[in-house]
This record gives sequence, C-alpha cells and structure tokens, in this order.
Amino acid sequence: MRFFCAEAQQRFHEKLKKGLVIGGKSCYNSGEMKTGQNGSGGRSLTMSKNPFGALRLIHDFPYEAQAAIEEKKRVAAETLKMIQGLGYAGIVTNVSAKNNYLQDEEEWEVLRFVLEQCGRMDLRVWLYDEKGYPSGGAGGQTVAEDRSYEARALVLLHRLVQPGETAELAFPHGHTRGIAAYAYLVPDEGIQAIHAESPYRTYAVRDTQEKITVVNESGRELLLVYFIEKPFYEGAHAQHNVCESRRYIDVSNKKAVAAFLRNTYQKYTDHVGDQFTGNGGGIEAIFTDEPSYMGKYINAGLYPDDVYDPFDDTIALYPPVNWGPDVERAFEEKRGYALAPVLLYLFLGKSERAKQVRRDFYQTLTDLYEASFFMQIAEYCKEHGLPFSGHILLEDDIRLHPVFEGNFFSLLRHMTYPGIDMLSSVPEKNWADAFTPKLVSSVAAAYGRKHVMSESSAHVEGGKVSKEQMLAAPLLQLALGVDIFTSYYLDTAQPQPDFQVWNRAISGTAERMAAGRLRTPYALYYPIETMNAYYVPENGLGDPALQKMMDASADSMSEAMYTILGHQSDFRFVDLEILQKGTCEQGSFRFGDIAVQALVLPACETGEALLKAVERLVKEGLPVYAQDCEAFHAHCTALCGAGAKAFRTQRELVELLEIPSRAPIVLAEPQPMLMAMCKEGEEGARVLLVNSKDSAVRQEITLHFAGQAEVYSPRMDAVIGTLRSGDILQLQPYEAVILLGPGCKA
Repeated sequence: MRFFCAEAQQRFHEKLKKGLVIGGKSCYNSGEMKTGQNGSGGRSLTMSKNPFGALRLIHDFPYEAQAAIEEKKRVAAETLKMIQGLGYAGIVTNVSAKNNYLQDEEEWEVLRFVLEQCGRMDLRVWLYDEKGYPSGGAGGQTVAEDRSYEARALVLLHRLVQPGETAELAFPHGHTRGIAAYAYLVPDEGIQAIHAESPYRTYAVRDTQEKITVVNESGRELLLVYFIEKPFYEGAHAQHNVCESRRYIDVSNKKAVAAFLRNTYQKYTDHVGDQFTGNGGGIEAIFTDEPSYMGKYINAGLYPDDVYDPFDDTIALYPPVNWGPDVERAFEEKRGYALAPVLLYLFLGKSERAKQVRRDFYQTLTDLYEASFFMQIAEYCKEHGLPFSGHILLEDDIRLHPVFEGNFFSLLRHMTYPGIDMLSSVPEKNWADAFTPKLVSSVAAAYGRKHVMSESSAHVEGGKVSKEQMLAAPLLQLALGVDIFTSYYLDTAQPQPDFQVWNRAISGTAERMAAGRLRTPYALYYPIETMNAYYVPENGLGDPALQKMMDASADSMSEAMYTILGHQSDFRFVDLEILQKGTCEQGSFRFGDIAVQALVLPACETGEALLKAVERLVKEGLPVYAQDCEAFHAHCTALCGAGAKAFRTQRELVELLEIPSRAPIVLAEPQPMLMAMCKEGEEGARVLLVNSKDSAVRQEITLHFAGQAEVYSPRMDAVIGTLRSGDILQLQPYEAVILLGPGCKA
C-alpha cells in the first residue's frame, strides 16, 4: 500500500510556515499527492460563498457603545475582514445589545451595514435571536411586558406527622398561590405505596396563601403535603448561568412565546426582513439558543456578572416540577382525568398508576412546549421566509430530557436545521457525548431536514486545546451527523494559516460527505417514555430505586450505541411515533430518510403502544432485539412475547446484528473510539474515519467494496495513499481521513 509518512506531513507544515497557503487551500502538490478542492468548488474561501464552511458567532462587534456610527461601521468592517481572513464562510450575529437592545435605531443601521458588507464580501449570514441566552426573554423584555409570562414551578412541601401530633405547613415566602393540599395515611409498605387518589384529608387551598394544619388522630403516621405555585427563577438556570440573571418565559405558554415573536422576530422582520433568504436576501437562518423549561435547580453557586432581575436567595428551594397556566387544562383534555388529585405521583410512587401519571404529565409538557414554542416560531419563520435553527438545553443526558425539554423528536422536527452544542474540543469528550449529534441527526433524517448545526467551542477547556484536537472535534461531529458549524473559538486560538487549514478541512470534508445515503443498518430506540415514568425530583421522599431504573435504561441505550459505533458501523435513533408510523418492506424499515434492517430496544418500559408496534414490525419481517436485564426483565419478556429476540450482553448483540457483514469496513480488532461514517451514492462509497483518541490506530482492514480506496486527508487537502483489503490502516492520534471507493473523486 501507499500511505503518507511523517516526512510528508512535516513538509506540509513547513509550507504553512512559509505562508504558502492561499485562501485556506494548500498549494502543496508533490509526488503522488493529489490536491483536492475546497468547499468553494476549488476557489479560495475568500472568493465566493462557501455553503459548507463554518460561521463565526459575533454577538457584539468590538466597538464602544457610545462610538460615532461611522466608527462602529469601521470596526465592524475590519472585524469581518479579519474573520474572512481566518477562512470562515460567514457569521452568526444579532443587532447589538450595547444600546437599548432591539430599540436603538442606530444599532439597526449598523446591522444593515454589516449585512451589506457581508453581501459584498460573499460572507454568509445567520441571525441570533437573543441577548445572550436562553432564547425567549428578549433580554428581559418579554417577562417585563407581563409577569404572567414567567416560567412557573409547582413545589412540594411535606411533613411526616406521628399519631397524636399536631403539625402545620406555613405558606412560604416568595411563592405565589396554593394549588392543592392533602394528608395521607402511610401504609405498612411505606410512603411509596401511598394511593394518591385516596387522601385522609383534603384542604381547600386553591389560590390562597393559607397555612395548613393537621391533628393526627388516625392512630397511624400521616404524610402532610402542600402543592404550591411559584416563579421558577431562584435556584434555576434563569438565575445561575454564565450570561445574565434574568427571569425566563414559560415555554408552555403560547401568549409568552407570541410576545417573544413580537418583540424580537417581528423587529428583525421590520428592519431586515427584505434580506431573509425567502425574500431573495442573504440571511440564511435564525438561531435560537437553549430554550427550555426551568426543570430543576442547577448550577448552585454560579452567579453571572450581569443581573437584569434582582433575585432573593432567602427563598426556600422546595422540590419542583414544571408548571404553567395551561398545564392542568391540557392534562385533563389530553389524558382524560384531572391532575390535582394525583399530584403526589409526580414526586413519589412506584406503582403502575404512579408511573402512568408521570408519563402522562411529561408527555403533556412536551405537547405544550411543542405547540407553544417550536410550532409558533416555525410557522412565523415559514411565513416570513426565514429558516429556523438553533439548539436546546442539556441535550447530552436522556435522564434530563423530561425535566428540561421532553421528546426531542417532537420538538426539533419543527426546525429547518435542528442543532446541538458541543462545548468541548477534546475528541475523547466528544466521543463520550456522541448521543447528542446522533440523536439530533436522527431527528433530521426522520423529518427530511437536510442539515444539522453545531454550536462548537472549547469552552470546557477555556479555549486551550491543540490544533489537532481542535480539528478532530468538528470532524468527529461531522461523522456523527453534523454538517453546519457555528464557531465560538477565539480568533487567536491558532495562527491564521492554521485557522485557514481548519476551516478548509471542515468545509472540504462536509462537501465530500454531503452526497449519497448514509449507511445505517440499525435503529436504536429512544426510551423517553421510560425516563418520563421514573423521573421524580430530589425531595427526600423518593425511592432511590426510581433513579436506578432510569440509570439502567440510559446505560443500556448508551452501551448499545457504543457497541455499534465501536465496531465501525452506524445507526439511527427512533422514537415510538416513528415505529408506529414507519413502513416495513422486505425486512427494511423506513420513515423519512431513515432506512434500517434491524431494531434494537435498550432495557426499557413497555406500554401497550410499543408492544403493538414491535409485534407489527416483526410480522412484517423486521428483526427486533431487546436487552434483557434484571431491572427490566418483565418488560423484555413482554417484548419477546411480541416477537423480539432477547440479548443479555453486547457480544450477543454484535452476533445478532451481524455487524461485521454490514459495516463499511472491518478491522482485525474493532476500535471503540474510531468513528466510521459511510455515504453511498451513484459514484460509489465514501467512508469518513475519525480517530478520536490520543493514540494511534494500526489495524488490518477489510473493505466492503471492490477494488482499492484512495485515502484523502482533510487536513492536507490531498489524496495521500491507497488501501485495499488486507492492508494496514494507520491513523495518527486525532487523525481523520476519507476512504474514496472506486468511482469517487477527491
């Protein structure tokens, strides 16, 4: 085989040091190395728009707030020139927040100037929809307009009362109104066995701020509970973040989101709407950043420098769940029973009834959030010719999805370009967070969205990563399904020539991997219903077994994911709705752009709907495999009754899936941190390989296509060798290459 050597790589870097790089494209073309083309069709990134290039996030250009407008324009123009010189294809920006955010006409004039400059310079433009984050507050203006738009929590106050004891629960400072209160007899089996719909005593506290008192004459222990509404600010992400402490909107409230559309989206439409892409302009999309329910208390001790809304840290932080003016009504309409009598099950209980109430509650929150935030904004954007993009909060842990967001498929399908954020540029950490890009790219595939965005940075590392890590990180994301990068990297993160190579490598790789169908033999079930069933807030009453069930299901899903990826194969996530609506013909399951030949179910809860879906798919010829484990053994047995086959170990899963026969490449020993993305099209197969660890790979390779593959290096922008089955694949730490099958051109 022919393969690049250390000497060739050293010569390339010597060229860089001498400045022999034009517009981010290497001029090196020596020996058997073939220079490729960058994402601009072979021209310099500074010469024309590059649809595959990264975009630089700029919230405020570096001018003084009180500078004259001509000075502001001069600084903006110089900044754009610098960004283009680094090889960026464009920017993500917003009207400046330095002077009366959204209200200052001079800042709107500066934004118009920026758009005109970008047009002259062939720089792409996206808009950003918030002053900092999270999106929805309009820098505090939305909640200031009407305090009823603010995020709400329902909190639990509780006390165990012994026989003969008199006890009370006072209405706490900083809370709004009572919702319900009950006293329950504690059964012999303990608190978790309390039947919420059979209280010992009910208190009339709705819309009051009264204390409740009980004299326990029952002869048994009582649990006294008080459910109270409050603003969800103190202790929550709205207060504790790295941007600004300010009250946040209720994302389940249509009126609140409509106010955000008026004060932000309509302002952009009024001032620069003629530049939206749907109106023939150059603004390609708008980016919404980390909208969410407030969910739970997080980031204790993290206080941003800026405070828009004063907070009161003397307010007690009782166990919360998300709440809002429409929650009870929507719950009863959608689920067929009242929520108030079963509120206790949101905080404790292991019975089937308790789990069903929680599933119904968190599904209702998803439904409200989807309709209020995502559908409203998507409809506005469609009407005004502005593609909708962005990402949501805490994507990387499925156990937090019920709390902050809900079902990602239901929400992100309304975005034109669904997105993620990746706050680390250490490839090992990116590999550990592979769930996020795989999930969101699966949503995109299911609903015909052609691109997936990533807000990328080295925030976790304080910007201090090597250039090899900084390149491998986005290339790994690209292999996991991302193809649009919005960058928070410091402009001084590496020298200009290296930055140009970085940008060219990203755009060139994205362009080369754009065509064709992703080879994904498998579907992996997204067990959001299981997370909904077992989540209860930390409250001193919950059974640790509930958290252990969530952990077991999440771990099972993660293990299956890494088993497939670690054998250099690939998959798509699917949710229950996709399984219910997808079609199966000749053993192949299809929904949107998803096409798979087997379904893997991690250890999870099984309701009637999932069992029916599995039974249908098995009858129609789709192999279905279900993880068996002690925690979910009964559920696995039910799935097997519907036709699934059980597996207990990941080795068994590999055998059942026949991964070696379906992967695009097979190595003598599977490489757990080597990502392989295969695209198959009319030209043939292309395989992007990214080594995400700091040690080299050296393995005999078998190619699942005839003939030899050319080996293309994104960093060197050149074909650097060839490979045939039986050759040794060699990858340096953090190195990426594309294997170009017969018929594919570099």
